Amino acid sequence: METPFTHITAAQIKEKSGKSIQSIHKKLKKLKCPFRLVQGRGKPCKEYLFCGLPGEIQNILLSKKNGKTKNEQESANPSKNTSTEIKPVNINFLISATDNPEKKEPWHSLPDSQKDKGFALLKIVNHARDIHSATKKGKIKQLKKYAHKEGASLPSLLRYMKQANTALALSKETNQDPIFAQIKALTPKYGKNKDKFRAFDQDAIAYACGLYLNQKHLNITDIYKETMNAGRAEGWRTGSYDSLRDILLRIDSATTTLARKGKKRFEADHMVKILRNYNEIWPNFMWCGDHHIFDVFVKLPDGKGGWKFLRPWLTAWMDMRSRSFMGWVISFNPNSRCIAMALAHGISCKNDPNFPQHGKPDSVYIDNGKDYRCKYLNGEEVKIGTIDYPAIIEKYAALGIDPFYIDLEYDPEQGVWIKKRGQKEIVIKGVRVGGVFGKLNVNRRYATAYHPWAKPIERAFRNVVQSFSRNLPGWCGSGHEQRPEKLNFELKRGTVLTSDEFCRSFYDWVVNVYHKTPHRGNGMNNMTPDQVFTSLMPYPKTIDPQLLDFALMKKERVKIYNWGFTLNGRDFELDLPINLEGGYLANKMIGEFASIRFDYDHKNIRVYKNGEYICNGKPLNRASFITEDDSAMIEKLKLQSYQKKVSKGILRAIGVHSEKETVAREALLQISREEDSLDYAMPDDDSLFPINEDERYRMILNKLATGITLSTVEAEFMNEFQTSEEYLSSQSLYENEFEYAKYRHQKTGVAS
Repeated sequence: METPFTHITAAQIKEKSGKSIQSIHKKLKKLKCPFRLVQGRGKPCKEYLFCGLPGEIQNILLSKKNGKTKNEQESANPSKNTSTEIKPVNINFLISATDNPEKKEPWHSLPDSQKDKGFALLKIVNHARDIHSATKKGKIKQLKKYAHKEGASLPSLLRYMKQANTALALSKETNQDPIFAQIKALTPKYGKNKDKFRAFDQDAIAYACGLYLNQKHLNITDIYKETMNAGRAEGWRTGSYDSLRDILLRIDSATTTLARKGKKRFEADHMVKILRNYNEIWPNFMWCGDHHIFDVFVKLPDGKGGWKFLRPWLTAWMDMRSRSFMGWVISFNPNSRCIAMALAHGISCKNDPNFPQHGKPDSVYIDNGKDYRCKYLNGEEVKIGTIDYPAIIEKYAALGIDPFYIDLEYDPEQGVWIKKRGQKEIVIKGVRVGGVFGKLNVNRRYATAYHPWAKPIERAFRNVVQSFSRNLPGWCGSGHEQRPEKLNFELKRGTVLTSDEFCRSFYDWVVNVYHKTPHRGNGMNNMTPDQVFTSLMPYPKTIDPQLLDFALMKKERVKIYNWGFTLNGRDFELDLPINLEGGYLANKMIGEFASIRFDYDHKNIRVYKNGEYICNGKPLNRASFITEDDSAMIEKLKLQSYQKKVSKGILRAIGVHSEKETVAREALLQISREEDSLDYAMPDDDSLFPINEDERYRMILNKLATGITLSTVEAEFMNEFQTSEEYLSSQSLYENEFEYAKYRHQKTGVAS
């Protein structure tokens, strides 16, 4: 079989190019041109593959050859050996498109690795062709020997030759480059089906992906079974389990998370996050607050002589700059009151040299939960409507306006207030006035809802879990998969901490461990929270304790009845003085609505009417059915008498002077100072209201403290009682009670 390939020696190249044989061998060796060894005179001679020579050498050889006549060519090549005969070879594949613009072969369609493999196989096929042409007997034996030498089998070599011969014949018919056609036929075919799923139909793949990309959380084994069952019913082409697994796992993890675990998990795991620069702020610039449930059970008395076991909640505030726990409250029902108390704990001085963190924050970064957005913390919303700017802003700022709305702009054409945020314009219809944050002049910013990673305090809570909760008895873990087996035994034996012991343990851990541990966060520079806070904030801003207590008071609007009022399911009464002023205030308040300010334990209750302080409130003192103690009834009878006298005095004042109620009140007070104290008609039968000497003397002391003049009978009884042994044995106690009664009367702010 005639082949277009030939070999050429260095001597023949020398004749055409004029270069020395040594330089030709050196250059071709450097270029790693393919060659074969043939027996020459004395020693083997190298014959280089013509198509493997550099393009410039092939051009020289072809130009020299084409410039001679056919006879000259025949005389120049007297040898009839086909292995040394130079035959026309198409070398366009070695010439760039600029060198040969007439014919361009798509060599770029073959990767470099496939080209190298194709050239190597073409070299083997060419040598096999030479053996096949030169050998008359024993061709198969020679080819087998050659294949073994090249590291291939005889069937593979015959297959290569068949592929190359078929491609060569086809290239002559289609006028293609024979070398490119043969190399393309010999190149490996692996990789042509890459990213093509030939084992499964598209319908089967779509069905499997539909089962995989949902929140039923089916595993791949179940999906494969369902797909095979559906494929048999629908006539789909299906493949192996590994093929389906490879198809499903090619879906990127972000898409898989969004489809199988939902939007929240996708945002948490895959969305780009923003990190802030903590070096720009200072301690107490911003606090971050949130709730956290401890992974620990503690025991509480159940009221029946036993114990009940509950998991406590932590409501804490963390300073963003120093990562310090500023204040906290441990409770079993976290609410807005716990948030306010934790804020007060953080602001107040701890009176502990190991706990220097305190002071008022400039702003807080809080959750979007209802506890943090309640009226108690944020105040009431006031409709602003079409009002003047900036006078109204200054007015509301003095009352505790929400600083979030300070940068408003009034649009006179639309008659609305507008706040610009980026390219959006938000119409503001109202502002927040009052509330704990407003009273303390603390700005507030809200974190994005359902984005826990937006609150840095969550990282501190992780330290609580890892360093504190895990080391305590009664640890239960964050879920059933972490719950230890010994927990049930600890609860049965009651070896867990009490609530008081747990609170002390947490305080010690915060002060002695957490605040003394170096942090590696941004701006911490491997310093402890104590070091960062004390170095950057040596003198924190403080608030007067009385003002802080007033700011934390809650406010409710209640109706005053003739017996008192109800607040949070508990009964209270007005703590009025037993005199004309008390009677006047009772007539004024009964049947009206009043504003009640109270603290969390209802120990301090203040009653206001139209912004004016009236009196304090106290728990309702009910009269007893048993006639041993009648103090409540006596007080009510006295107050009733004063109410009647007040009303009669007002009627007299109005009838004589025709003045307003305020003038009548002053006149009535002047009259009351000139009159003697009232004597009350008591029942003739003293057994109905038995009063011992001690209680009667205490009632007389109460009258003296309020400025009421004693009757003759009361004065005589007081003188006799002060000489008795009962008085002398408890004289200091009576004196202290008298001083306290005077203080209590002065605290009400009512003149005697």
